[in-house]
Amino acid sequence: MLVFYQNEKEDAQAKLQEVSRQHSKITELYDATVAEVTNIKNLIANIKSLNKKMLAELTHAQLRAAEIIHEREASLSMTH
Repeated sequence: MLVFYQNEKEDAQAKLQEVSRQHSKITELYDATVAEVTNIKNLIANIKSLNKKMLAELTHAQLRAAEIIHEREASLSMTH
C-alpha cells in the first residue's frame, strides 16, 4: 500500500511539473503576444501621424498651387 501511495505522489509531482512547464510556456507566449500587439499599435500610431503630416503638406501644396494659378491668371489678364 505504501508503494502505491508513493507512486501516486510521484505521478502527481510529475503532472505538477508538466503543468508548471506548460504554464511557463503559455506565459512566455502571452508576453510575446502582448509585446507584438504593443509594437503594432505603435506602428499604427506612427502611420496615423505620418498620414496627418502628409495631409497637411498636401493641403498646403494645393493651396499654394491655387495661389500660383490665380496669380498667373491675373498676370495674363493684365497683359491682354
